[in-house]
Amino acid sequence: MVKRHFAAWMLMIVMFFVAAACSADEQAAPQPTPAGTVREADNEPAAATVPEPAPPAELIIHSSSGWTEETVDERFANAVREKFPHHTITYIRTGADSNYSALITSGVTIDIFFESIAQMSLGPLPVGLEQDMEELVRKYNIDLSVFEPSMIDVIRTMGEGKLVALPFLNNTLSLYYNKDIFDRFGVSYPTDDMTWNEIIELARTLTREEDGQKYYGLAIAMGHMLRLNQMSMPYVDLETVEPTIANERWKILIDRLLVPLYQIQEESPPNFLTQQTVAMQAGLANIHLNNDMSDMNWDVAALPTFEELPGVGPQLYPTYVGVSKVSKHQEQSMEIIQYLVSEEFQTKVAEIGALPAIRTDQILERFGTATDFQDKNIRSVFYENHAPITVKTKYDTEIERVYNSNINLLLSGEIDTNTMMRQAYEEAKLKLSELMQAD
Repeated sequence: MVKRHFAAWMLMIVMFFVAAACSADEQAAPQPTPAGTVREADNEPAAATVPEPAPPAELIIHSSSGWTEETVDERFANAVREKFPHHTITYIRTGADSNYSALITSGVTIDIFFESIAQMSLGPLPVGLEQDMEELVRKYNIDLSVFEPSMIDVIRTMGEGKLVALPFLNNTLSLYYNKDIFDRFGVSYPTDDMTWNEIIELARTLTREEDGQKYYGLAIAMGHMLRLNQMSMPYVDLETVEPTIANERWKILIDRLLVPLYQIQEESPPNFLTQQTVAMQAGLANIHLNNDMSDMNWDVAALPTFEELPGVGPQLYPTYVGVSKVSKHQEQSMEIIQYLVSEEFQTKVAEIGALPAIRTDQILERFGTATDFQDKNIRSVFYENHAPITVKTKYDTEIERVYNSNINLLLSGEIDTNTMMRQAYEEAKLKLSELMQAD
């Protein structure tokens, strides 16, 4: 069954990347929001009216995601065409001659853009396609209270106070595990309520060599763990415009997880999916949707929590959709976005086991019902409170490289934590200055 549906899942889900932002040392840490909370409207719209259906239009959709036309069709465009057969939907895939700047220069009018949170500051925002959608949101009676608050807060911050887009797809982190390895060594499976300290001890037990084969306890998708960190730490502080790696909160991740894990395994584990010698994998929560895992006896649990941050899970990782300010079809474009954030469409998202952007009783009830994974613990994504999403900047990719290179020096024993944080801060500050001067 899984193999039969693998192609569909490949098209339906894409891995996302996020970079985060938060406050300085002296500021209080952001408060998490319950992941499984079913949100209701704060207030019913006063004398809400339903706009008349917009006349037919030809609409152009663009993104820097690199998604193929087939992926876009499967993800949402086919559903939009079925819902609005009178509109003509054309997706232009990004490329050397078809990125935002090239399209604008050539006179192409983009009506709708969509981007992961990581790409918003690299795609539509630098070229000025965004607009404040508050009036359109009110006109189309979209209730913002159904969204997890930080998904709205972060996009407003990125839009310098303007609501420039709405979340319509989502992701987060989970802990996958290979049940056969646990069974082989008589070790109990991980559960949703475990801490990182407990997972480290599991990794210690499972890291061993038997019959000439080395087994590893835990693999971590480092980039995702840093970007979606549970401390809601950014790479760059927006207020001071400085790197954050010197902030003591980073030590929670570094000293409680990365260092002890490397000391146990002494090297980076091989690929969790292909080698099947790794017991656990901490990574994006759609690994089973993006990959054929039919030859692995697997399951999944909620990402473990830090004892310093009880009950706080990883950040969410939304993808946003917005109406371009240059579009001549504002109503038609907003009509489509209204549908994409509706309970109707979000239920379709949930049914295939993807994380929806909104959560109501109906959506949660239908989660995963159209998949072959109903015997798996895929609902564990709703177990924890999510750390507030933090703003990313266009500099994050380069700053992450600096952080990673210094973390690797720490893990190899060449420097200690304090030296790593000081050195990484100095290097990142220099890199940030160079990037800003090049703007």
